[in-house]
Amino acid sequence: MDPVLTICIPTLHNPEQLGWCLTSLLKHTDYPYKIVVVDNGCAGLVKEDVKSLEFEHIEVLEPDCNLGWMGSINLALEQCDTMLFCMMNDDVCFLPGQKEYWRVLTTHLGDGRVGSVGPCSNYVAGTQSLMELTTPDVFDASLIIGVCNVMRTDTLKELGGLDESLPGGDDLDLSMRLLQAGMCIRIDKRAFLYHAGQQTGKRVQGEHWNSQWMQELTNNALVKKHGFKAWYECYQASWKDTDAVDTVRDESSEHDWYEEQLEAFGGKIGVSLGCGSDRFGETVGLDVRKNGSSGGAGGAKQTTVDSDVTAHAESIPYMDSTQDYIVAGHVLEHLIDPESALAEWRRVLKSDGKLFLTAPNHELLQTMLIDYTHVHAYTPVTLKRLLFNAGFIVEFCESHAMGAIRIVASKSPVPSARASITKMEGVLA
Repeated sequence: MDPVLTICIPTLHNPEQLGWCLTSLLKHTDYPYKIVVVDNGCAGLVKEDVKSLEFEHIEVLEPDCNLGWMGSINLALEQCDTMLFCMMNDDVCFLPGQKEYWRVLTTHLGDGRVGSVGPCSNYVAGTQSLMELTTPDVFDASLIIGVCNVMRTDTLKELGGLDESLPGGDDLDLSMRLLQAGMCIRIDKRAFLYHAGQQTGKRVQGEHWNSQWMQELTNNALVKKHGFKAWYECYQASWKDTDAVDTVRDESSEHDWYEEQLEAFGGKIGVSLGCGSDRFGETVGLDVRKNGSSGGAGGAKQTTVDSDVTAHAESIPYMDSTQDYIVAGHVLEHLIDPESALAEWRRVLKSDGKLFLTAPNHELLQTMLIDYTHVHAYTPVTLKRLLFNAGFIVEFCESHAMGAIRIVASKSPVPSARASITKMEGVLA
């Protein structure tokens, strides 16, 4: 799979700790990421060192001069072509047993309100500290530290990247800009990152680094830019509980996508499986729960059903070849026998019928862990293969909104692979 996340690591004459950082990153975490190292040392040594890692998606940028932290991040951001972007220090180390590290963090970015998300650490200011024991595992904060800051790339670009005119405090400045834009800052302490702390700063600037004079200089610049109230609220590093921890996709965006797809089906017959309380135009809503009831699966646990038909998605009460389209939004991962379900969906579709389907992407999310009602996990490749074997032609497939696979498929004139195998087994018997 192509990289989804770009991890930018600025470095300056710090080969040993950079080596620990890169080696532990590759050894202990798993995710479709690419690594961009910005070598401010201008010595060409980093490029030689990374060759030994034998990792396909790694690039070393060598600017003509030391761009500093903010300039390095902006350089990598300018050419970033992945959905997500992470700014990360070179004096960090990942621990064993953290294969889900990036999935734990990026899951939150499916909620369109979350602008940035970060882990906890042993050496970090504010509520991200491991020793802030009064905080819950997941919460919203007024401050995120740049030791490992994960964002949507388009969000950071829209904010204009980091403000290089500031003498420091880029993480405070970014936090304030996110909050002013109406976005949340999320901390997930289930992800932990070891941080040595202040390694490059103290080596380059000595006792000036993080001194009282430097802090005053930075804070004055931030107050001048944002005002005292915004600076104080951010600097206090407050936190609050969040009621959106389980959000894994942008619901409004997904609803709009379905509406766009169904525009061409005005006046035609279609059914929305597992509809819950979400309706699309003239689509008939079908749900296993009775109309008016609640207590469903996934994100519908607290919603009241607004359905027209009460039936199971694997046993649809319609005659063969009667439906122009089927909508199946986050249904397939809840079904024990997806092959039988797809065979049923294919049965009721007309010869030119369409299937509009979404499901969580296991390449991006810890899909089996985020919801106990999930009984299967899918990736774009496995889902397309499943549909092909069930007698569908996938016309469109994309990974979107940090977790949702979106698929448009048509009914293939060729019987499903499963049906063909069953028929052959009958002949051989």
